[in-house]
Amino acid sequence: MRNRKQTKRTFGDCADPFYIWDQCPHLERLVSEGKSITHNTAKINRGLLEKYILPSTIAGENISDIRRADVLDFRSGLAKTGVGAASINKITGILKTILKEAYFREDIDRDPTAGIGKVKELKKEKGIIIIDQAWKGRDGELGLPKWEKERITVGPEKLFNALEELQEESIRVSPEDLIFCYDDGSPLGFTWWTRRFRKAMESAGIEYRERNISPHSFRHTLNSLLRGSGADTAKLRATFGWADEDIQDNYTHWCEEDFKG
Repeated sequence: MRNRKQTKRTFGDCADPFYIWDQCPHLERLVSEGKSITHNTAKINRGLLEKYILPSTIAGENISDIRRADVLDFRSGLAKTGVGAASINKITGILKTILKEAYFREDIDRDPTAGIGKVKELKKEKGIIIIDQAWKGRDGELGLPKWEKERITVGPEKLFNALEELQEESIRVSPEDLIFCYDDGSPLGFTWWTRRFRKAMESAGIEYRERNISPHSFRHTLNSLLRGSGADTAKLRATFGWADEDIQDNYTHWCEEDFKG
């Protein structure tokens, strides 16, 4: 058996080009082998890599010295900072991909991620939506939802059936791929949504500029109308994804008609 000299590069050095198109050795290998990955999936993974992995202590370790315990400790650290189970699995999956690629290329003599499975996620049922990531701002930065924690909401079965049909018809099959996106798989941007929202408001004859109305405003409107009609407040909170009554109250705006009995 030959004695290979192990690399002295840190994990951060090895991970630095990952998921950057035209620089990532993993993407280059996948493409050369005829496998598919969209630019959007690469962008999502790169964002998670930069936010959670490269700033961590494991990034400073010699990649040859990383042990299974280091990977487990990294995963446990994510949970302690409030990252949800679904996001933990995605982030740890990126870490594992980098280490497996190093093992595949024989930069290291073993795979320290062998035997490490996924952390348990909430059981996925039709009608239940777990929101663990959200696009933020005009630049489309990906991160945890508002209040920096996962949110759970519900929806009608017809909606989920329609989304499943769209996903089945899509040429994109990666779990990270978006259902509504541009042709290259990137998310529909702020300008795309803004133009269509304004056109809809103008068609409906709504003075959205004077009233400072945005798409988010309709969460206030729908909640207020449903509460005013006597809808179950607990079911409304589940549908809107609100954690408690105080948050729901901030979205409730009573009018004179609500007090007529």
